[in-house]
Parts: sequence; structure tokens; C-alpha cells
Amino acid sequence: MVPSATSTAQAAGRRKLGSLRTTPETGARRMGVSSLSGTLYLDSNIIIYLVEQEPRYYPILSALLTKANAGEVQLICSELAILECLVVPLRNQNLDLIQDYQDILLYSDIRLFPVNVEVLYEAARLRALHPRLRIPDAIHWATATLQQARYILTNDADFLRFLGTFGLGIEQLQP
Repeated sequence: MVPSATSTAQAAGRRKLGSLRTTPETGARRMGVSSLSGTLYLDSNIIIYLVEQEPRYYPILSALLTKANAGEVQLICSELAILECLVVPLRNQNLDLIQDYQDILLYSDIRLFPVNVEVLYEAARLRALHPRLRIPDAIHWATATLQQARYILTNDADFLRFLGTFGLGIEQLQP
């Protein structure tokens, strides 16, 4: 689910903060982080951008975390993100990065939900409806649906095509 460019970013370690750039050619609806409310589901690639302070997206994600800290929005994710986010840091034995992921995934305002039987049944239902939907994406979507998230925030174009208006691409957000 995580693009190979992100895996490369993980292998390179932390990046410095930079300015936000957008791609106007997408034509997608734009919204400010301040307009978000309710429950927002974070795809694993969003967690990676947050932990590794991806220059293009960190200003948006930092504003989103500030909003969560103030109780203005609830951020949720599946425990599946632990698996998806830790592969490269574990492979590279990057102990600092592993600790950073643990801090965000286990001790922040992002609430994790387990991959249980109810989630797996819902994921199977989604895969039956959308045969090309990848299993990890089906689990994320099922978790978000069962937790009544307003949007799934992702940077996965294939996943966004399945989600329709339930999907929110990070490129659509402004700090």
C-alpha cells in the first residue's frame, strides 16, 4: 500500500521541514485542515509522512495533529499500520525511527483499532464488491467504516478511486 518513493524516504531517515506545494492539475476539491471535523481515518502512508516529517505534507499533518490535540477532530487508524509502517525501519535496524513510530502509533492522539473478526468480514464484503481492491486497503476501509469515520485520508491514488467521496487525498488539504 505504501508507494516505493515512501519506502525510499523511510530508508533515508528523517527529512527537514519544507514548504507545502500543491498540484493544481489534479482539479480535486480543496479544503483547509481547519474545516475538518468528526473522525478522520489515517492510511498508513499518512502515518509515514507524519513520523518522517515529509516536507511536502508535514505542515498539513502538523496542523491536523494540533487540531486533534485540541479535541476538534478524532484521528483513527487500524493496528495494521504498525505492520505497514515498521517493515523498512526494522529491516534497516533504525532504532530511532522504530521508536518514533511507536510513539506516534501507541502514545499519540491517534486511536488504533484492532483487526478483529468484524473488520475482516467487512473487508471481505468490500473485496467481494471490488475485486481489485487490495487486502490491506480493504482492512483500512472496513475499519474506517465500522468506526464511522467521515473520511479516509490517504495518498494512494488507486485506493482513492475505490473510495469516491469517502476518500480524501492529502493533496486536497491545505494547512
